[in-house]
Amino acid sequence: MELWNALLHHLSNSLDTGLSSPLLKRIYFKECQNDYLIVVAAEDPFTKGWFEKTCIPILKEYLSQNNLNKDFRIEIAQEARIITPEIMDSYQTSIVNQTPLAPKKDLPNKANFKNLASEFIFDHFIPGNCNDFAYKAATIVVEEENTKYNPLVIVGPMGTGKTHLAQSIVHEFYNKNPNAIAIYITSEDFTNEFIDHLQKKSMNAFREKYRQCDLLVMDDIQGMQSRDSTTEELENVFNALISRGAQMVFTSDRQIKKLKDLNPRLRTRLDGGLAVDLKNPDFETRKAILLDMAQRENHKVDNKIIDLIADTVELNIRELKSTLLKLFAYADLKKKEISLKLAREVLSDKINIEIPKDLSIPEIQKAVAAHFGIKTSDIKSDSKLSSKAHPRQIAMYIASKHTKYTSTEIGNLFSKSHSTVLRSAQKIELEMPKNVNLRKDIDKILLEISETHLV
Repeated sequence: MELWNALLHHLSNSLDTGLSSPLLKRIYFKECQNDYLIVVAAEDPFTKGWFEKTCIPILKEYLSQNNLNKDFRIEIAQEARIITPEIMDSYQTSIVNQTPLAPKKDLPNKANFKNLASEFIFDHFIPGNCNDFAYKAATIVVEEENTKYNPLVIVGPMGTGKTHLAQSIVHEFYNKNPNAIAIYITSEDFTNEFIDHLQKKSMNAFREKYRQCDLLVMDDIQGMQSRDSTTEELENVFNALISRGAQMVFTSDRQIKKLKDLNPRLRTRLDGGLAVDLKNPDFETRKAILLDMAQRENHKVDNKIIDLIADTVELNIRELKSTLLKLFAYADLKKKEISLKLAREVLSDKINIEIPKDLSIPEIQKAVAAHFGIKTSDIKSDSKLSSKAHPRQIAMYIASKHTKYTSTEIGNLFSKSHSTVLRSAQKIELEMPKNVNLRKDIDKILLEISETHLV
């Protein structure tokens, strides 16, 4: 950990960009294998790619200068922040009001926080029509003792905030009851732990751990389907906690009654609690989430950009946040201001580009030439150089696809025959499905044309 902290400090001093700090917060130390391989985890694929491309070369140079023979591996940590026991010892931040707390080195439950993300707190959860009831129920199970919402089952499709709410409950419970025992675990980890204790013949320790906790939060209960032995043990834990008045919270990607392969007795017990639904956010909630995230990332984003993203990304909260982060990163890496034009470029694979109905051939030729850094006259020349022939073919394709001109009329404006126009357009058409860069080039050109018409 000391080495990792030194590496982070070196990166902070080496990376002179506004985005580096928030991106580094999405990278977490996991372990050092055989005193050689430093394993870290990123919260999402974009951050992983950024770290590999930008940070690892800097770190390797630093290690070499200090005669340290180390290598790196970076993984995707999904939604869970990896917090080692050492980090937990210095966990001094109040999740609700962000005020310092004294270190709690002797907490009996510190090991149970290894999978908590520090940002998954109630203050960062945006209630709306899609999730307000679930949010209120989650806060009640923490604020009130012996609620009738036991167990609380949070149901919703991927990316709607189930894990965020579940972990918020644990964070808030911990702050209100620092000496109590709270456990957050996924069904997968619970199963693996159960199997491990079986192999070690230490089931008494396993049972004592789970039956004596004051709060049990289990993510992705649907993962318990077809696991009879593990489910039977969870059922025993359930009964023990209910008899003690301990609170339980479960999340599921579908209604409990639809988990056909789940042990019927456990399914009945889960159905006896309160099930609350999370749905994909509506426009107003999506916009509120984006504004909150932009503020927390210290970025000023024009309202039109927020509206564009909120209107375009409709699937789930995870994709919504990922898109905004991508915009921040793109602006930083390209050294550009965050503008509506840049947002349209970043979202080019998600939005329908509105092509002007009165689009002219000269406009296309000018936009293509500007994109590839050549002269407009090169587009109409007979040069067979790839740097000029390829843009010319793209221009002919766009003209054929997005104007009402015939191939003969297009040929005349390019000083080419109609058969050349047809061949060029067909070549680009066939190449697009297998050439990502070609599709990006054409999207950017169309966005540039569309943006010019909006001005």
